[in-house]
Amino acid sequence: MTRHGTAAADRRDDAVRRAAARVRRPETAPDNRDELMAALRANDEAVTEILRPALTAALPAAPPGSRWNDDEHGAGP
Repeated sequence: MTRHGTAAADRRDDAVRRAAARVRRPETAPDNRDELMAALRANDEAVTEILRPALTAALPAAPPGSRWNDDEHGAGP
């Protein structure tokens, strides 16, 4: 058994660390809403590229019907 208890947890933790390394922090604050939204979208896309496959791979162990939710403000159960 690994430090976190399972190999799956280690793979998840690795994916989160790799995704966090992709987050870009601007050197200066965005000048307007459009620049802010563009920076947020770029970070969302960068981390989703890593996290989606890693988390989707974990779904077979999840309850039936589990899936990726593209709605960032999802309503929940």
